[in-house]
Amino acid sequence: MKIYMFEEENKYSFYTEKDELKESPLCEFELGQHSVDESFPVIHGWTPRFRLEEAGFKKEYEIDLIQIRQKIVKGNGGIAYFQARGVSAGTRELFEKHRKELENAFTQLNQKRIDYFVFRSYRKFPPWDNILCYSVGDFVK
Repeated sequence: MKIYMFEEENKYSFYTEKDELKESPLCEFELGQHSVDESFPVIHGWTPRFRLEEAGFKKEYEIDLIQIRQKIVKGNGGIAYFQARGVSAGTRELFEKHRKELENAFTQLNQKRIDYFVFRSYRKFPPWDNILCYSVGDFVK
């Protein structure tokens, strides 16, 4: 089953049926069992995680691919800047560095027979890079 996410007049909606689609969705997720070798949605610059949780989807797993200590440096006018050196959000290299942990997580979810969807969300600055797995949870459409 697929989950489609739309933004309509500054509100977010989720649909499960393709015939309800009026336009191209912001995101399309595939609910089921997954493998670390398959492709899944990659979202740059923002994350749907908060809207998913508000809609009742249950977060089954999350991995933060960038584990940095953010140092806040005061700049002109008291503005805070984040310094993160050597961080490469959104890269295949960063994904591969955590491959074993992801394989273990997917195996555990698959063994529990939990249908879930996966996506990666990242931003370059200030950097974050997360892979998240959600099940239907309390979502009702």
